[in-house]
Amino acid sequence: VLNLSALLKVKKQLKHSGIKSIQVGHSSIHSNFEAGLLEKNDKLKTKLIDLFIGNRKKYQITPKEVFIYTPGGEITPEKLLEYADFMASSMS
Repeated sequence: VLNLSALLKVKKQLKHSGIKSIQVGHSSIHSNFEAGLLEKNDKLKTKLIDLFIGNRKKYQITPKEVFIYTPGGEITPEKLLEYADFMASSMS
């Protein structure tokens, strides 16, 4: 029930973020953006790159517009919610 509640909160938080899908693994979260979103919005692209460059151990960007978050340790519902908060605030 806790995991379902966390997933519903994450979905609500990221509804208008441009994130197409999120894959949650044991130790990382992969966020896939809508095709071309970052190419169309240079301001958003620059903002996200600047945020992630400051903490390369936790955040990675792939050429296919996939953002990878690796906080260290297991991904818990709390870490997923923190990530969703971070992404939602970064996208606004």
